[in-house]
Amino acid sequence: MFLSDYPVACVLGRSRFNEVFERLVRWTRTNRASRPIGYLLSGISHGTIFSLLLLVLDRFSHLALVAATVTIGIRAAAAYVVGRFVLNSRRAATHLWLLLPGDMLSFATWALSFAGRQVRWRGTRYRIAAGGRLVELGGAEPSVKSR
Repeated sequence: MFLSDYPVACVLGRSRFNEVFERLVRWTRTNRASRPIGYLLSGISHGTIFSLLLLVLDRFSHLALVAATVTIGIRAAAAYVVGRFVLNSRRAATHLWLLLPGDMLSFATWALSFAGRQVRWRGTRYRIAAGGRLVELGGAEPSVKSR
């Protein structure tokens, strides 16, 4: 195995929210198609959202408040540790407020992944076929022999 001597750069331009959201939905739908059981079970990783849901459904009971506080506290602590000590960011603490909107966006795209099998990529609409293959809409699905 050989490693390149050249660094790889990734330059992201400014994107509108709907472009980012559409990309996230495409990623989640193709992930779901590739590993359906594992992807379904990954829903348990949305602890922030589920703890807030419990808080509302249990009418802000003491137990629900403790559960939400502990869950969100652990989430914030983990994010801070990764930001500060793994990524060496001195500003890790200043971005913790983004956790809740980020977790809500992540949960929304996870949930929307179950609401369809179509995605748009580079301006073209595709249907997600078995195994996560993308089949251009309007085109014929390739046969097994042509793969």
